[in-house]
Amino acid sequence: MKVEVEVSEDDIKSALKTKVHEAIREKLNEWGFDAIIKKAVHDCVGDSIFPEIERQLSDSEVIKEKIRLEIEAKLKRQITALMHKEANQ
Repeated sequence: MKVEVEVSEDDIKSALKTKVHEAIREKLNEWGFDAIIKKAVHDCVGDSIFPEIERQLSDSEVIKEKIRLEIEAKLKRQITALMHKEANQ
């Protein structure tokens, strides 16, 4: 029995790139960079973004309607899923 495997240079580069990214991600996780990044973003943006979001939402009936329709659609999907589950039991 003879088995041949062809590995291109691009395959090797891609695998190496993936391994390097994994090693970097692991090291950053060890150092707790998630918390550092979250704190840095919060320090830059702070709580000032929330009043702006509320202002834009209160000024826009279109956004409110889109949100209402999304919630309604999600609830319909959940009810339909429950009905199907009950019907199949």
